[in-house]
Order: sequence, then C-alpha cells, then structure tokens
Amino acid sequence: MLIAGLSELFVLAALGFALKHNWQNKRSIVVLMALFIITIAAIMGFIRYLELADTQALHQALSFAGKHLAMAAFLIGLLWRCFERPITPYCLLGVALAGFTLNIIEPMAIISDGFIVLLSLYLVYQVRANKPALTQSLTGLTLLLSTLIWGVLIQDESLLTGVFHLCLGSFIILITLAGNALRPTK
Repeated sequence: MLIAGLSELFVLAALGFALKHNWQNKRSIVVLMALFIITIAAIMGFIRYLELADTQALHQALSFAGKHLAMAAFLIGLLWRCFERPITPYCLLGVALAGFTLNIIEPMAIISDGFIVLLSLYLVYQVRANKPALTQSLTGLTLLLSTLIWGVLIQDESLLTGVFHLCLGSFIILITLAGNALRPTK
C-alpha cells in the first residue's frame, strides 16, 4: 500500500493549501472545521497505509465523517456568503448532518455524493462569469466524479487508492482556488 500511503501526502499538501488559503481569506469557521476533519483522516491514512501503526479503525471512521459530512461542510462554508438568506447555510448544514446520520443507520452513499455534486454545481454556477474560476471548479468536479470510473479500470487496490487521493487533493485545491471568485450576494 505504498502508493496509497504516499498519495496521502498529496492530500495533506492540498489540505494545507486550503487551510492556509481559507484562513487568510477569513472564510467561515465551518471550512476550517471541515478541513480539520479531513486532515486528521488523511494523517491516519498515511500512518495506516505505510503500516507505521494500526490506525485502520480511526482512519475509516474519520474518512466516513469526511465523506458524508466534512466535504459538504467545506463546500457550504465556501459558499456561505453567496446565499441570499442567512438561514440557508445553516439549513444546508442540517441536511448534511441528516445525510451523515442516515448513512450511519443505513449506508446510502448516493445521498452524500449527490449533495456534494449539487453543492459543487452551485459553486460552478456562482463563479460562471469568471472564466479561470469556472475552469477550476469544473475541472475539480470532473476529477472528483472521475473516481467513480477508476474503480472499474484499476484493479490494484494501492494504485486505485492513490488515484483517488490525487483526484481528491486536486478537487480540494481547484475548488479552493475557484472560491476566490465567489462574491457575497448582498
């Protein structure tokens, strides 16, 4: 699992970029909390895949929280100032939390995946007038969605996980950069 472990370093670098960038731009605390959860999951994955310690249970739990809650929270936090009604981001966080809870009870990954895609599409819509941001957001979303195809094409588990990490890290970087073009609605 060498490739999987080393590719976690790219995810960590992407998360470091996003954390620094969003801290400097005074984004919502929701962004920082979401990135923190994903960062701890990536650290546990790095340790797990390089067989430095047995962190499998912790890595799986944090990855679950990252996929079903933190990824949506990250996007909601980026979009926070773009909603016309101040209550909207709170409601969306409630939807993300409900989806997370439902996935604990009964695995329904399609709910979380669909929500992340819808939030990403809303981000694309918000930056549509800015060509570089539009390209970044569409490329990031395409890379994230491409992970659905890689499972069919790649049989080696370590390589598959490595490609997933590269796509995830790229998504985080590109969406963070596209977030620069987001403007408050008021």
